[in-house]
Amino acid sequence: MRHIFTIALFTAAMAFASCGMEIETSGNGDLDGFWNLTQVDSTATGVSADVHEQRLFWSVQHKLLQLSDYQNQNPMCLLRFEKNGQQLTLSSPFFYNRDEGDQPIDDISVLAPYGINAMPETFQIQKLNSSKMVLKTDIVTLYFTRF
Repeated sequence: MRHIFTIALFTAAMAFASCGMEIETSGNGDLDGFWNLTQVDSTATGVSADVHEQRLFWSVQHKLLQLSDYQNQNPMCLLRFEKNGQQLTLSSPFFYNRDEGDQPIDDISVLAPYGINAMPETFQIQKLNSSKMVLKTDIVTLYFTRF
């Protein structure tokens, strides 16, 4: 009898959950997460820079990208993004400031340490899995490791 009650309760719970509740997901797959920028290659010059020790991070969640510098050399920024297939397009940059309100970024050069050189900026996703990400434009190739 106890076993039948447990099965009935489980079935009722599953029916309730499937009828009225929708779980929101971002659809970003492996893109969502906390990414450490480790290397920047210049497409034009062929120069490669190891930036792992600079502690620059991209935090991706839903449709928002947060850029953070954990050595406090560069401002924290927020951007919108859209992922379509193997393209990642960044737009709408703001300085992160919860106390006074986020302010739009007019001078895109403040985003250069994070590998962003234009606005909007469209990257080709060359590699994206649970541990590595490689993004490329005509100017740079960015290498990330999930943190």
